[in-house]
Amino acid sequence: PTVSLDVGAAEPGPRAQTAAALFACGALASAEALFEGRESRPVDPWRERVFISNPCARPASGPGFSPAAGAAPAGPAEGAGSAGSAGSAAPGERAVPARSFASGRPSGSVAAGQAVPVGPVEGSASTGSVAPSEQVVPARPLASVPAGQAAPVRAAERTVPTEQPVAAGPFTAARPDEPDVHPSDEDVAGIVLRSVAQATEFEPAALTPDQRLLSDLHLSSLKVTQLVAEAARAAGREPPAAPLTMADASLAEIIEVVRALPGAGSGDGPDAIAPGVAPWIRCFTEELRPVAPPAPDPADRPGRVTVAAPRGVAPVAFRPAADEPTGQAELLYVPDAESPEGLAGLLGAARSAIAGGGRLVLVTHGSGLSGFAGSLHQEHPRLGITLLRVPPTEAGLAAVSAFAGAEPGVLRELVVLEDGTCAEPVAMPLPEPDAVAEPVLGPGDVLLVSGGGKGLGFEAAAAFARTTGVSLALLGRGDPARDAALRRNLERLAELGATVRYQRADITDPRATAHAVAEVERELGPVTAVLHAAGINQPQRFDDLTETDVRTHLAPKTTGLAHLLAAVDRGRLRLLIGFGSVIGRYGLAGECHYALANGRLRQMLQDEARDLPGCRTLVLDWSVWAGVGMGERLGVLDQLARSDVTPIPVEQGLDLLLRLAAAPGLPTAVTVHGRMGLPPRPLPADAFGPAARFLTRPRVHYPGVELVVDNAMTEATDPYLSDHRVDGLPVLPAVVGLEAMAQAASVLAGRPLRRCREVTFDRPVTSAAGAARTLRLCALAEGGAVTVALRSDETAFRADHFRAVFPLPDGDGDPDDDGDTEPMGDAPSLPPVTGDDPEVPAADLYGPLYFHTGRFRLVERLNALRARQVRARLGPAVEAGWFAQGLAQGLLLGSPGRNDAIIHALQACVPGRRLLPVGCEEFQAVEEGTEQGSAGADGAVTVHARELRSEGGAYEWDVEAVNEGGRVLVRWRRLRLLDVGRLPRRERWSRPLLAVHLERGALALGLDPALTLGIESRGPRERTVPPVRPPYGTSRSHCGPLTLVATAPAGVAVDWQRITPAEADGVRSALGAPYEGLWRKLRLALDEPDHAIAARLWTVAECGSKAGCGPTAPVTVDGIFEDGWVRFRSGRSLIATAVVPDRLAPEGAPEPEPYVGDVSGTGEVSGPVIAVAVMTGAGGTHVAAHDVQPPASGDAGRDEPRWERVLQ
Repeated sequence: PTVSLDVGAAEPGPRAQTAAALFACGALASAEALFEGRESRPVDPWRERVFISNPCARPASGPGFSPAAGAAPAGPAEGAGSAGSAGSAAPGERAVPARSFASGRPSGSVAAGQAVPVGPVEGSASTGSVAPSEQVVPARPLASVPAGQAAPVRAAERTVPTEQPVAAGPFTAARPDEPDVHPSDEDVAGIVLRSVAQATEFEPAALTPDQRLLSDLHLSSLKVTQLVAEAARAAGREPPAAPLTMADASLAEIIEVVRALPGAGSGDGPDAIAPGVAPWIRCFTEELRPVAPPAPDPADRPGRVTVAAPRGVAPVAFRPAADEPTGQAELLYVPDAESPEGLAGLLGAARSAIAGGGRLVLVTHGSGLSGFAGSLHQEHPRLGITLLRVPPTEAGLAAVSAFAGAEPGVLRELVVLEDGTCAEPVAMPLPEPDAVAEPVLGPGDVLLVSGGGKGLGFEAAAAFARTTGVSLALLGRGDPARDAALRRNLERLAELGATVRYQRADITDPRATAHAVAEVERELGPVTAVLHAAGINQPQRFDDLTETDVRTHLAPKTTGLAHLLAAVDRGRLRLLIGFGSVIGRYGLAGECHYALANGRLRQMLQDEARDLPGCRTLVLDWSVWAGVGMGERLGVLDQLARSDVTPIPVEQGLDLLLRLAAAPGLPTAVTVHGRMGLPPRPLPADAFGPAARFLTRPRVHYPGVELVVDNAMTEATDPYLSDHRVDGLPVLPAVVGLEAMAQAASVLAGRPLRRCREVTFDRPVTSAAGAARTLRLCALAEGGAVTVALRSDETAFRADHFRAVFPLPDGDGDPDDDGDTEPMGDAPSLPPVTGDDPEVPAADLYGPLYFHTGRFRLVERLNALRARQVRARLGPAVEAGWFAQGLAQGLLLGSPGRNDAIIHALQACVPGRRLLPVGCEEFQAVEEGTEQGSAGADGAVTVHARELRSEGGAYEWDVEAVNEGGRVLVRWRRLRLLDVGRLPRRERWSRPLLAVHLERGALALGLDPALTLGIESRGPRERTVPPVRPPYGTSRSHCGPLTLVATAPAGVAVDWQRITPAEADGVRSALGAPYEGLWRKLRLALDEPDHAIAARLWTVAECGSKAGCGPTAPVTVDGIFEDGWVRFRSGRSLIATAVVPDRLAPEGAPEPEPYVGDVSGTGEVSGPVIAVAVMTGAGGTHVAAHDVQPPASGDAGRDEPRWERVLQ
């Protein structure tokens, strides 16, 4: 054998490998010399191996655990209490019930496919022996949950801390009636078990349910996420839609997560979640919009009327007039739902409506019942509910009869105003709170925080202490000596250097609250701010709800706040904040009691704001937070993502809290959330007149914030597709996509938007003939602008085909915007393109150059056509019939035909390559006519276009289209066109287009940017006419009656020659030895016949001669490029050459001889050719023109004709 020796290596490895090779072949008896002076020990490779077992892999030997029995535990896991041992789990510890991999789900778990409420879990505030931070929620058997109803997630003996976020958003529950096609629970457990065993290389019998995948089995979080996704697929489930919170997750918990995942393919239907532009979190406030509700049907009017008030109003005040029929609705007037008669009446009226006529009318004076009505309707969707909010006056109560009525299956909330008119409350976004506003609190203030030891209350308290230096007085019911989580939080505050006093107290007890406040004030000073974050949430169906359950949830929210305010000096308060929940605003199935508690808290703080004018009062209805409280629980974020609920990131939520606390002029009630899984609100019916073609099927709509809308598109609904085919395939015009995006953006803005920036057309939208295509518009208002993305089912809505940003006229704009993109009005800003020559008629454009047909054929002629400028004349645009009958016909941006013609006119400046628009820096269309949303009538339009730059197949242009009065109609700023491939030429070039084609190619090869080329036609002239020297910087060359003219201020030489195949050898001989090397090189590099190479080199030699270079001047090949372009270099000059098949030459060139040439349009030739060479960079210009026909030679310069160079 042969062994390579790396004898010079500094490392011992190569020498050891050599020694091993020698030893293996028997050439080395001993290798001891290699190890002299080194630490070593003898190794016997033939010894019998003894493997040391990993103690972590040994099966558990504790009582009740039998590996052979499928790892079924006999006792509870560590930290879990047994049934009936309430409170045995220490505060902050996990209370996870023991479970078996083979025994199915544990008691209290939720079956796959059942709804899981996302309300936050909060500690109890009742005055029992168990502290609120240690409230034990008893297990509820799964069988007790009626079919089709939501079941709360309740592990047996779960410890629920008080300081959890009052946050949750509604989401659509899974359908309980769907057939279960998932593997059994035992199969799911086995799949997860096998996956973990394979990942850890442990025996399955060695794994126990309470083992933590990170801390015990030492798997990385990335590996755990991958493992869960693989196990889900193997179990026929959808992989998690959001990253799971896997920190310290046990194997049993992982199994429960996989069990709860929906079945594979459940997110692929037409009603699947439609992702938007980006996740968002926004602050909202209630806005009243006038509405004229329809008159209730007789059956929907009140029949039974109940007044739940201490000094009741006569029920007859709410009854219909005597001449009106009595309906089937239950009507309840409840001015105070927290009073004994109010709460009993509310529960009784709701149950009576459910059991009776299915109609309920609630009359009250504030927004406290909004969430209750929403929760009740989600649990009983067939129940018609109308919530009437009326002024607490006789006139307000008298107005009830006009609007009292409930339509089955419809939830409606109406507000009767003082003047007797009716309005509808709509959540509208607030302006972004100022980040630099002066904080209300400072180091001299004391902030009292209820529920401040853990969860959201603690995070909020820490944020205030960190940013304002305020002293913290934290109230809670946990004991730091027993609650490890609480103890760690207090240590965190100490590390921040905050001044903190923690006091145990039950705020539902007035004496305990007063004592606790007195203790903290004795140490820290008077309380100047209150943050109320305490609460409890134990989800329960309305049918099982008791008055005691409701009061248990009301107590920490409203009673607790009242006790706190009674214990402090209200006159000293500078800031009062209450943490509510979006459930109290929108409702959630299984949360009627919790929604009522938060609604009452909101109403209570709104009343306090009127009584404390010197104190900034806020009630913040939060959605669920990610990573805090409920967001910490395993699998919750994935459930929220599948329900289209966006959790609030902790840092963003705290930042918003601090901004809201400092922002002046805010309304008292503010709701903070992202997507909530709510059904889309109806779009405004008459916002923009008829401009609504692309607003047909809303999927998501949060007014003023986000819109996602789908639209079906076929050649029947959108007949313009038939006129816009690229290579026979219907393609959505970019300008129509821009119109669609403008319509979506205008809905969110509440006004027409005709200006956009940062426009991209990254992917074309194609439509097979006769097939339907779904367009999805995703719009998001953010940062003073509306961003819109256009997607399609062609890419499964996973890619942005088009995208644009529409600035809001009164928005803050982009903070990075330098102001250059402000609207420029309708006065022209681009220097006009002047001159008329050359002129190109439409007959030379459509077909050979432009692929457009029908209504898009608007270019009548081109003038002043060059590679980098053009002026186009457009005819009147077609305004009607862009969309099928029955669809809205209005247009915001004007005629798509006109807007597209403005773009495709530029194709003539790069006639050899196909260009498609890929974006622009800014687009602006000026409103035409007087009708809002109408494009108006177009007359003739003139387009001025100038190229800004071109590089790497990308071209940037500034374009303006003006009407006959000089008013700008459309403006493109830095319009980007992309070269997507060669544009085959199958017809003769016209003179202007061939000149531009040659000019563009020469410029692309780096010749003088000031170069221009033109082709002139002249009549035959006598050979005896003396040649005329052209002006400096100009060169001419003739080919029959055609003259190629080049200009460049720094000097230029141009030549073109026509050569037949029979002349190849003669040309090669005439070129002589200096060009023989170039001939051979090109012969190998180019796939073209000899006579084409000969013609190319002949024109190169002619350009050198015209430039004053001698026959021996060095010429080298500097590059070979696409489309047959070759660049030569001679000194500091560049020479660009191209070959044009003679049959494609413009009319007027010498008649081609019969030959077999290229018939495919690829440019390959075997017949006569015309070679063109352009040279720039020379110091001077010397012109001598030659052609293969003697009459055309020597006709353009002062030189005497050199007939010896002419090939006969």
